[in-house]
Amino acid sequence: MSKGLNYNLLRELVLIYRHRNLKKVAVQFGVTESAVSKHLGHLRDHFDDPLFVRTPVGLEPTFKMTEMISEIEQGLDLIEQAVVSEQAFSTFDYDGEIKIALHTLAVELFAEPIYEAVREQFPKAKVGIKTWSSSTEQDIIDGRIHVGVNFLNVERTKSLYQRTLLHAPLAITIPNSTGINRWQEAFEQPFVFYRVPGWNDEHEWFNERSRRFGIELDYKIYLDNLSVAKSVMLKHGYGFLGLPWLFDEPEFTLIPLPEHLYFEQPVAICCRLANRYHPLFKALFACIEKGRLACDFDSSSTQ
Repeated sequence: MSKGLNYNLLRELVLIYRHRNLKKVAVQFGVTESAVSKHLGHLRDHFDDPLFVRTPVGLEPTFKMTEMISEIEQGLDLIEQAVVSEQAFSTFDYDGEIKIALHTLAVELFAEPIYEAVREQFPKAKVGIKTWSSSTEQDIIDGRIHVGVNFLNVERTKSLYQRTLLHAPLAITIPNSTGINRWQEAFEQPFVFYRVPGWNDEHEWFNERSRRFGIELDYKIYLDNLSVAKSVMLKHGYGFLGLPWLFDEPEFTLIPLPEHLYFEQPVAICCRLANRYHPLFKALFACIEKGRLACDFDSSSTQ
């Protein structure tokens, strides 16, 4: 570490980046706000950059700060790993909270097997599983949630580490009552758009991909509840583009995408980048992977 720059100053810098507020950092460290401001001044001198600028909504990081933060977090994590050995950590003795966020479809698919895997590995822990929301990324960064499962998103903040859990093939689902069994006819039907916070909030990924082939789905309703989506589909004959595993029911026909439109959407496990090597998080990743393997998706295939 460079002369004149100590470990605690970097820890404060990371917290300033997360909270964008000196007072909150001061409370967390048990010091005065002026002390944190003085420390930030030292950091600005050291890096020869303002690091943060004040705005009406709080501190905003400079370009240099944004570029440095991931490497700083990784460096601090390596220091922590050197101080706390992995052998000293026991999942069976851990009696704290474990908080997991799953996107809405992962709740349907993985919630129970993941809980069973975590319960087996962490018998004394208190486990909380919630649905991924618009605040989940920040909750993971701030430590309010340990790990999350969502579709991999290349636009996700660099402060989060993503590791692929599985590749989910997308397929067309259409109610049997429509009599449709070809993708060309299915795409002429109205569709339900299933919104998954943290993935397709801002993008209609399939339409962005398919427009080059002159295809654009006509989304009539936007939902984030699978039961309601199925009900609307059956009532109005709407189509659905998503995971075939969710529609293994006699009322629906599954139609594979044509080769030129086919793609598999990666599902990823997420945690704060600085925590990826911590033994607690490595154990949680293993539990989630075990829970995923407990689901036999190969038995559900498109027709």
